Amino acid sequence: MLLPLLLVLVPALQVLAQGPGDNRRARRIVLTGDTIVLDTLSIAPGSLSLGRNGSALPDSAFALDPYRARLWVIDGAVGDTLIARYRVWPLLFAAERRHKDRTRLLSEDPDRRDPFKYEAPSQREDLFGNAGLNKSGSISRGILFGNNQDLSVNSSLNLELSGRITDRIQVQASITDNNIPIQAEGNTLELQDFDQVFIKLFEENWELIAGDFVLQRPNSHFLTYLKKSKGLSFNTRSKGAKAVNALGTSVAISKGKFARNVVQGVEGVQGPYRLRGDAGETFIIILSGTERVFIDGQLLVRGQENDYVIDYNTAELTFTARRLITKDRRITVEFQYSDRNYMRTLVRLDDTWTRGRTTLRLNVFSEQDHKGQPLQQDLTDDEQRALAEAGDDPLAAVVPGVDTVAFVADQVLYKAVDSLGYSPVYVYSTSADSARYRITFSTVGAGLGDYVQQEFTPNGRVYRWVAPDTVAGAIVRRGDHAPVRVLIPPRSQQVVTLGADHSTAGGLRLSTELAYGRYDRNTFSSRDAADDQAFAARVKADQAIPLRAADSTWALELGLETEALTASFTPVERYRAVEFERNWNALGRPLDGDQLLAGLGVGLRAGKAGRLRYVINTFQVRDRYAGWRHDLISDLHPGRFDITGTASLLTTTDPVRTEFLRHKARLARRMRWFTVGMQDEHERNRFRADTGTALLAGSYQFYDWEAFIQSRDTARTTFRVGGGQRYDQGLRNGGLARSTVATAGTATLGVGRDARHRLATTFTYRQLRIVDSTLTAQRPEDTYLMRIDHDLTLGKGVAVWDLFYELGSGLEQQREFLYVEVPAGQGLYIWNDYNGNGLK
Repeated sequence: MLLPLLLVLVPALQVLAQGPGDNRRARRIVLTGDTIVLDTLSIAPGSLSLGRNGSALPDSAFALDPYRARLWVIDGAVGDTLIARYRVWPLLFAAERRHKDRTRLLSEDPDRRDPFKYEAPSQREDLFGNAGLNKSGSISRGILFGNNQDLSVNSSLNLELSGRITDRIQVQASITDNNIPIQAEGNTLELQDFDQVFIKLFEENWELIAGDFVLQRPNSHFLTYLKKSKGLSFNTRSKGAKAVNALGTSVAISKGKFARNVVQGVEGVQGPYRLRGDAGETFIIILSGTERVFIDGQLLVRGQENDYVIDYNTAELTFTARRLITKDRRITVEFQYSDRNYMRTLVRLDDTWTRGRTTLRLNVFSEQDHKGQPLQQDLTDDEQRALAEAGDDPLAAVVPGVDTVAFVADQVLYKAVDSLGYSPVYVYSTSADSARYRITFSTVGAGLGDYVQQEFTPNGRVYRWVAPDTVAGAIVRRGDHAPVRVLIPPRSQQVVTLGADHSTAGGLRLSTELAYGRYDRNTFSSRDAADDQAFAARVKADQAIPLRAADSTWALELGLETEALTASFTPVERYRAVEFERNWNALGRPLDGDQLLAGLGVGLRAGKAGRLRYVINTFQVRDRYAGWRHDLISDLHPGRFDITGTASLLTTTDPVRTEFLRHKARLARRMRWFTVGMQDEHERNRFRADTGTALLAGSYQFYDWEAFIQSRDTARTTFRVGGGQRYDQGLRNGGLARSTVATAGTATLGVGRDARHRLATTFTYRQLRIVDSTLTAQRPEDTYLMRIDHDLTLGKGVAVWDLFYELGSGLEQQREFLYVEVPAGQGLYIWNDYNGNGLK
C-alpha cells in the first residue's frame, strides 16, 4: 500500500508546484568533487537538466537523489562549470521531523521529575503564613556599657518583603524599628533610606502605598514639589476604547518644609557651607535626598566621587576637588528640612485624561499646619493672642524671651543692670548671687536690636548689649538681636491647576494652564487676609515647519510663551529657572506686583548640523520692574566642529536703567584621537540713573577664557588638560577698572573604563592676583586641589576596594559646636571636667 500512495502523491505535488508560486531553479555549479548538495529542498524527479559549454549532458553522465537533493557527476572533472536547471518541492523529504525528543522519552534521569507520576508537595512551616513572599532582613540586639555611661540596650529590626499575595496582586514592604533614627549619608550618588517604612500593594493598573513615600512633581508648570510624607497614596490607570485616564491621590503627614539658600563662594574654601532654614533657622536637619545643588546655574551630582557631599544632620555642604570654589562661584541650594513646629498634613489629587492628541490635566495640592497641635511649642493664651494680632508680619509675633530661674552652673545666665538710663540691660554673669535670668535671643535684623553676639562658651552663645545712638532726635539701634522669642505661626497653602495639551498632525503643539493659589501665612490671624488668594495663567505654542519634504530633520521652529501672575501668587516650591532673578538683573529687587513674562522665538533646525534659535523676551512687574532681553542660542556641529553657546542682551528702564550683555561659548575641533578647543564667558553689567551717564553701584565686568585638549569620550584612557585666565573689573569714579586677574589650570586623567578597576586623578591650580586693592577686599590667593581615586572589585564582588586621597591648600570654615545631653547609649561624645570647675 505504501508504493501506490507515493505514486499518487508525486503527481499531486508536481501539480501544486506548478501553481502561482514559481518553483523553477537555475544554478551555476563549479565542480570541486564528485558529490554536490544541489538545494535545501527536494527536487522533482525528472526535472533536472545539466549543461556544459552550451550543450546538455546525457542522463548517463550524472546521478541524482531527488529526495536528498544530492547530485553525483560521473562524466566530469574538477573545475568544470555546469548549469543546472530543475524544479523543487516545498520541503525536503529526507529531513528528520519530530516534535518529541526521543532521548527525553526513553532515557531515565534521576534528577528529572517524571511528568506522569504524582508527588505530594512538601510541607514547610512558613513564619509569615504565605510561601509566595520573599523575606529578608535582620534583628539585632546590642548592649553598651563602660566607665563613663550606664548600661543600655539597643535593638533594631530591618525587614523587607516582596512577592505575590494572590495571582494578580503583588506586595513590597520595608519595615524597620530602630532605637535611634538613622538618616542616609550624603556622600554617595545612591541613598539607602534606613528610616523608610512602607507597604505597597500593586497590580498592573493600580498601586496602594501605606507608610513613607515621596511625592514628586506632577505634570504641571506652576505646581512643583518634592515631599517626603507618611500616610496613604493610591494611583490607578484605566483605559477605555478611545481614552486613558490616570488618577492619583494621597493623604499624608508632611515631613519637611522647603527652603532655598544662595551662597556666595569664598576663595579657596571648599566647605563646609552651613545651610539655613526658610526663616533663618540655624540648626536644621535636611531630609535626605531632597537637595538640589547648583553652581552658576548648573545642577551638580552628589557623591564623594562626583561634585559634593552633604551632612544631612548638621546641614553642611562640602564640595569635592572636581569643583574648585572661588569668590566668583554662585552656589544655590534648594532642599527640604525637618519642621516640627506644628502637625502638618497634605492632600494631593492628580488626574490626567488623554484621548488621541489631546490631554487634560487637573492637579490639586493642599498643605496646612494644625494650629491646635503644636509639636515643639506649647502656646499660652498670651502667645496665641500675639499670633492673632501679628497678621502676616513674621517679626510682629514676639513675646518676651526672659525667664527667671535658679542659678545653674552649666547654663548661660544673665543679670539685670541699669546703663545710660536704659533699664533693664542684661549682662552675662557666672555669679550665683546675680545670675538669675535665662534669656532667649532672636535675630531681628541689623539695626533692629540692641544685642550682638559676644563670644561662644562651652555652654552656648553669649550676647552683649550695645548702647543705641541718637541721631537728629531719633534712636538708631546698633544690634541685630533682641531678648524676645519669635513665635512661629501656623500656615496653610492650597494650589489648584487645570491644564490642557494638544498637538496637530501639522506639528503645532499647544499648552495652556490656569492656576489658583491660596496662601495664609498665619491661620491664627484674620488680618492681612486680602492678599491670600491669587491666580496665574500660562499659554505656550510651538510650530515646526518642515523645509524639506524628504527630510523632517530640517525645519523652521516658531515658539510663543506667555505667563501672567497676580501679585500675591506663591508657588509651593520654586518653579522658575534657578538664576531667574539674575538673568533679569532683578537681584534684591521686590517683585511683589502683578507679573507678565512673555517670549517669542524663531529657530532653524538643520539636521545633523545642529540648530540656531533667537528669542525676544519681556518681563514686566507692575510699578516695580520693566525689562527686555534678546537671546541667541546655538548648537551647531558642522563637520568635525562643535559650536555651542548662548548670548543675551538685557535692557531695563524701571526703576533704574541697566544694560546687561553676556555670552558663553565653546568652540571645539574633533580630531581622530583627541579634541582641541576653547571656551569663554563674558559679562558686562552697567547700572545708570535715569538722568546720568555715570555708572552706579552694582556695575561690573569680567572675561573668562580657557583653552583645552581632551580625549574622546569613548577612549579607554581619558584625559583633559586646560588653562586660562579671568579678568574682573569693578566700579571706580563712575567707570569700570580692572580689579583682579586669576590664572587657572586643570588636568585630569582616567585609566580604565571598567567599573571593576578604575584609576582616576585630577589636579587644579588657581592663582589670584589683586590689580587694584581699592576695588576689592579680597586678598591674593594661590589655591591648588588634587585628588586620586582607585576602585577595585575582586571576583564577583567578594572584595571591594575604594580609595581616594584628596589634598588642597584652601581654608575651612570656622565651626561652633554645641553638645546636648541625650540618654545613655544614644550619643557619640562624653563630658570630661578637665579643669575641675564643674561647668559643662
